[in-house]
Amino acid sequence: MHKIFYENIFISDIITNKSLTIEEMLELTDFDEQAFKAKHGFESLDPADFSAIYFDFEQSLPHIEPEIEELTDVDGSVLIYRFKKLALSDNLTLTLYDNAQATLEYRNNEIETFWWDDEAAEMIAEIDNVKISDLFSMMYSKRWQSII
Repeated sequence: MHKIFYENIFISDIITNKSLTIEEMLELTDFDEQAFKAKHGFESLDPADFSAIYFDFEQSLPHIEPEIEELTDVDGSVLIYRFKKLALSDNLTLTLYDNAQATLEYRNNEIETFWWDDEAAEMIAEIDNVKISDLFSMMYSKRWQSII
């Protein structure tokens, strides 16, 4: 699954079995540039600020088994959430969801939610050697923002 972003704003998911340019991905997702600019307060969009990341839930945190939680929505439908939890310390937990969102929690209180990518994976893998300022800087740069 590829995730398409403008700066750090999530645009859409796309699943494909071939290479696509960002322009082709946006076309396939029916990206409405005018609506996006209006919603986010942009006068124009810089093509260089679009990006796509590849996310494979199964390969991310491969040593952790996925957990599944089923919740009933207000309309009676069942919502299924797949996630992996990693205890970074006694009070610090990382939760990675199958949609590439990751949440860092301290004492069961959410600190930050951000998009998971290779940089986040590398930083978490080396968490004992990472400065806290670098960790929060990375999370802030990948901060979760709502879909168009």
